[in-house]
Amino acid sequence: MSHNGYLKLYQLRKPKLDIDYDVILLDEAQDTNPAIQDIVMRQKCARVVVGDRHQAIYSFIGAEDTLRKVQATRTLTLTKSFRFGHEIANVANALLRSFTDEKRVLIGRGRQIGNVEHLYGSEWGQRWWDWEEKDRLIDDHQENQENEQNEVSLSPRYDINEDPTKCRNVQSYAILARTNSTIFQVACNLMQINRPFLCISGVQGYGFADVLDTAYVLNGDVKKVTNPFLKRFKTGTSLQTYATKTSNQEIISRIKIIMSMGGPETVVHLCKRLIEKSKQHEVNYGNMTSIHHRMNLVHLGTVHKAKGLEFNNVMLADDFVDLNDGELREKVKRQMRGFVDEFNIVYVAVTRAKRRLRVGPSLRGFLNLTGMLNDIHVSLATQAEISDKKQRVCMACQCRISIEPNNLMVTLVTMSGEGFARGFCQSCLNNQVPQYCETVEKNTESMELVPTTPVANASTHGGDEEINNTWQSPEVEIDF
Repeated sequence: MSHNGYLKLYQLRKPKLDIDYDVILLDEAQDTNPAIQDIVMRQKCARVVVGDRHQAIYSFIGAEDTLRKVQATRTLTLTKSFRFGHEIANVANALLRSFTDEKRVLIGRGRQIGNVEHLYGSEWGQRWWDWEEKDRLIDDHQENQENEQNEVSLSPRYDINEDPTKCRNVQSYAILARTNSTIFQVACNLMQINRPFLCISGVQGYGFADVLDTAYVLNGDVKKVTNPFLKRFKTGTSLQTYATKTSNQEIISRIKIIMSMGGPETVVHLCKRLIEKSKQHEVNYGNMTSIHHRMNLVHLGTVHKAKGLEFNNVMLADDFVDLNDGELREKVKRQMRGFVDEFNIVYVAVTRAKRRLRVGPSLRGFLNLTGMLNDIHVSLATQAEISDKKQRVCMACQCRISIEPNNLMVTLVTMSGEGFARGFCQSCLNNQVPQYCETVEKNTESMELVPTTPVANASTHGGDEEINNTWQSPEVEIDF
């Protein structure tokens, strides 16, 4: 019998837990199994229900948001996160502000301000998954301060090229993706450059064996297939026809990955090596959790597997939903099942980061249009910019643009005070200007736009008290 089966039988017995307990705490209430919800809420003792509705990502397996159903006698709100600083909190707030009805700000109170990387550049090459060691060096002063506070004793530093199992002066990082197919592709790339990696929650949860079986079917080696469902297909053509007619996105995605990586024969060889290498890494490094953060190691996982975890450095793949899709935004605001989960997955991914967050092109374009600005300055293109023949792209949508006389050039000033002189295409500029500006002062040399809705920043708002009464994030329901 499955877990759900005996859980349902337990619920039907109507257990009386309040005989032995004075208080029952239900955590992760936004993703509660209806059976567990019924068991907890029928008790007569005090019940504390805790959760964040923006982290509900399991409706596809029947989970429900208990926070919306409970009639609490008292509700308390948690608005401060000590995981990250205000830069990363700003990304979360930009998402909440655009897609939800939240009215209070999520305040980042981590030890470090945090850094959101690749926000204004166009860096996204073939090796986007390779976060260079020089960009992940440990801040000695900060690290020593934290170790003194936590009374942690660290091993001596080692050269960056030595055994990754030893403590070193570089931090590990996590790559979080929406799909198992992306994780498979990245894992293969890391294996090719001999970069140690660990699959979050174990390699068995990522369907690498199913990729191998799919490759077997496409290659005509049906006898080697172990998956009972895939055994039904005698040829690769029949599998592709089934996937297309039934819109089975999981199989379609698998087939696309296999074809993009050299075809089924190549992937069969890769898959066998990958499964073996993944298990080897788990044996070698899996139990060294106390020094993972100081190893040249990559944590790979989908957002569902990373839920509840945190990492110093987080890199997001670019396989999430398109946040610039207006239809998606309307469906999320109407709380349509499935679409809300897809948005929440992005929010959960962003909030796994403690120190550094690297975003992909899609999320970067959305943030450049909606949320990461402290100030905007617009001026006419200079003669040097007009004469420069270097290819330019719109910093929001990445379309090609050319600089002509009288073109407006935009300088964005971030929370850290850095300026980025880039260009917007006309469409994105039209979106940017009305959203952030109230008054326009223009003369023959320059035009300055004054923002009216800057992103919340603890350092510019005079303290928490001025922020607490504006927006809200995670909720805590307390029922006595």
